[in-house]
Amino acid sequence: MERLLTYIFPVTVYEWYVGYMPTSTVLVVLEVYVCAVACIGCGGLFGWQIMIIRDGQTSYEAVKNIKRYNFGRIQNLREVFGPYWGLNFVFPVWTKQPGNGIDWTHTKTVKGY
Repeated sequence: MERLLTYIFPVTVYEWYVGYMPTSTVLVVLEVYVCAVACIGCGGLFGWQIMIIRDGQTSYEAVKNIKRYNFGRIQNLREVFGPYWGLNFVFPVWTKQPGNGIDWTHTKTVKGY
């Protein structure tokens, strides 16, 4: 257990400073922490993108709470990832997107919404 505590970054730096740990080990521990933080950040961004795709919004529309293009969760996923959206997460394939990219259908706007 005591040996595991040496991989907490401040303890690692202290042990390197007093000469108990080689520089290469400190660099590996630093790299592990950087990778862990990057994974957490990427996971947060992935979650945000899935959330706004699910709601049929862009980031701007999500912040301003504009829901003009929401066709339901499954249809929103099909609009972005194509008809085989579940398969695209495992095997990315090219599919023709609906529409022409200029004109979009949207849901009925309710007054005051």
